[in-house]
Amino acid sequence: FTQITVNKICTAAKVSRATFYLYFEDKYQLLKQGLRQFTNLILNESKGLSMEDFVNLVIHYLSSYKKSFRRLFLGDSNRELVSMLQSMFIEDFTKLLNYLKK
Repeated sequence: FTQITVNKICTAAKVSRATFYLYFEDKYQLLKQGLRQFTNLILNESKGLSMEDFVNLVIHYLSSYKKSFRRLFLGDSNRELVSMLQSMFIEDFTKLLNYLKK
């Protein structure tokens, strides 16, 4: 993550830097948005599921994106990134568990 630049992201997405900055402050905010969408996807698909089915769904998604999560959590020594990911993980996992309680 530390090696990728906004320029590289814009090139891959085929958007200008100006367009990127209309929607995101930086690459960290883009990552946060992507992770939030991931959590929302799980929430939407878990409606009406039992706890066991919910856990299986989460495991399925995490294993489907195993390489990406491994790179984010293990492959980067950037303390800011690791701290952000830990906070988001705890917040989102708590949100998912509270959703299940309902």
